[in-house]
Amino acid sequence: MTDQNHTFPLIAPHGGTLINRLLSGEMQELMRERAQSLVRVPLSALNVADLECISTGVFSPLTGYMGEADYRSVLNDMHLVNGLPWTIPVTLAVTSELAAKIQVGQTVALAEGDRLLGVLEVSEKFGYDKQDEAQKVFRTTEDAHPGVARVYAQGDVYLAGDIWVFDRPQEVAATFTELRYTPADTRRYFMAQGWRRIVAFQTRNPIHRAHEYIQKTALE
Repeated sequence: MTDQNHTFPLIAPHGGTLINRLLSGEMQELMRERAQSLVRVPLSALNVADLECISTGVFSPLTGYMGEADYRSVLNDMHLVNGLPWTIPVTLAVTSELAAKIQVGQTVALAEGDRLLGVLEVSEKFGYDKQDEAQKVFRTTEDAHPGVARVYAQGDVYLAGDIWVFDRPQEVAATFTELRYTPADTRRYFMAQGWRRIVAFQTRNPIHRAHEYIQKTALE
């Protein structure tokens, strides 16, 4: 399959190329049909979110779940192997039992519950030290930390490789559709408006007064 990437003259993405792993048209239908007969890999909520971010270019320049070299480099140096800053690994964990059924070079289907979203072209399988990851990412090995607890509860083997998505996650397809802009969408909108300076704010919860102050100061 040919990589569907885009470049924009405005606001260069991390790594210089905006990644697009969303299939469309005939290829979308063919891959959706093919995926029905493939080994299925269940995705956690975090895996689904990562899949959406990879496929739409939010995680540019990643084209799939990280291989071992990038994984180790991120943990130890907070950079990808190519030198780009990256602080948290983007990985897909499976059980040892499921990993044993999957061969490197195999294509598997990625499932959100009973719904298939895309495929993974498996380039690597590798084990990892959960406590080492917890300490280097979250700076603690205590499972009272929700991130640490998640790592401890997930499978013992990571699958790596490029992904292709033929259906967006259920939440993306069903909620706030008029407000969900991909990186390509936002760039087109900014260019259409003639905007050269953009203020962005990311939050995990409702905006507080301090957040409002930061945004107003940035706008000024």
